[in-house]
Amino acid sequence: MMYDKLYQYLLQHKELPVPGIGTFLLERKSAEMDFPNRKINPPSYAVSLQPASHVPGKNFFSWLGYALGLSDREAIFRFNDFAFDMKKQISDGTVISWNGVGTLNKGLAGDVKFTASPL
Repeated sequence: MMYDKLYQYLLQHKELPVPGIGTFLLERKSAEMDFPNRKINPPSYAVSLQPASHVPGKNFFSWLGYALGLSDREAIFRFNDFAFDMKKQISDGTVISWNGVGTLNKGLAGDVKFTASPL
């Protein structure tokens, strides 16, 4: 359930910081010309992961608390537990598949490797 709510937040705010993992960004790619086929491909979106992340602000926790039906304080605990668990799973070698976002796994250097799924 947390993945679904965080995906909604990412779509709405175009940025989702997850401590210990990085910051997910929703980036808009401009329209592309396809001259041989005589058409213009529409703009598209792609998710990327920046390794540096910042701590989410109060507005994020208010939004998450409302979305999950929790107090802001409980939302902070739930999100921090979620981020810690995600980091632990990746460190243990688990591949995390996040619907609509992509897959996360442990890279060769022990860092977080992210492969975006097509939107």
